[in-house]
Amino acid sequence: MLISLWIAAILALFTLGLAHRASLNLKIVRNQKNRLKAYYLAKAGVNKAIALAQEDSEDSETKHYDSTLECGVSLGGKEPKEIFSESSPDTNEGFQIGFYNDGDEFIYGMNDEESKINVASECLVTLFEKKGVEGGIELAQTVHNWINQESSLANLGSLEIPKKEPLDIPEELILITEYFFSSKNILDAKEKAKEQYEKFKDFITIYGDGKINVNTAPKESLETVASAYSLQNNQQIDTAAIVGRIIELRDSPQRKYYKNIAELQNDIQEDQNLDNEQKGFFTSILLPLLKCRSDYLKISSKGYVGNIIKRINVVYDRLAKKTVYWHEN
Repeated sequence: MLISLWIAAILALFTLGLAHRASLNLKIVRNQKNRLKAYYLAKAGVNKAIALAQEDSEDSETKHYDSTLECGVSLGGKEPKEIFSESSPDTNEGFQIGFYNDGDEFIYGMNDEESKINVASECLVTLFEKKGVEGGIELAQTVHNWINQESSLANLGSLEIPKKEPLDIPEELILITEYFFSSKNILDAKEKAKEQYEKFKDFITIYGDGKINVNTAPKESLETVASAYSLQNNQQIDTAAIVGRIIELRDSPQRKYYKNIAELQNDIQEDQNLDNEQKGFFTSILLPLLKCRSDYLKISSKGYVGNIIKRINVVYDRLAKKTVYWHEN
């Protein structure tokens, strides 16, 4: 009887072990299934955003401009959340398309890559100085040499550059920055590069024609562009006042955004707060650097199933109808 009891106990423990292992395997399978589902939900969000961007580019009323609220999409009176999210409350799954602004507020919609300063522009030194990037002037020269830009910054640096081509992805700027600090014999060049990249990454883009969208650009970006070209043309202009008026006019209840550059030009020329010198600088120097429409849109899509989240970040060129950047995590 004692032997039988021992055998029964061993069998019971064996059975419990198998049951526990089977339970773990079921959880693993369920998590794998949910991760896959979350990924495809995120991908569905990307596909929906691309479809909306293409619809907007064919809309006769909205295709010529993009604004902060309607970036790459015509809302048609709907709230952004209605368009850029879908969910199933019963199963707690769905997707969201959006990004966080400077105030850590979640904004539903697409982000405008052409609201940022192009890495190939002459504004790089000014941007690096404003953001407190170490070795800003030399680093800007290194970047322009790296992409083989014919500008006042190119071919001024003393480094031998291993690449003379445009950047493939924005993160390549980390590599350039690390290369720059390594050339200065800084031991922690890799960490320092990441630290400096964090200072300017949200203000820079490698996409677009170099012009900045006046409707979507933050005040800081517009001030950087105006200040850089004022210095380049040796003009002592109060560029902050000009940018301040652009922002006030753009965001006024009468405007909210500009449908074309001619509207902005007329507003500035008729504005009583700016003098003739400031208006002249705006017309001759600043105006050619601005536009109202964007073709490169950043889509940040989050797919979720319960607590499992998958994110996909995409930059979409709606003029060429193709994805030029794709990153998953």
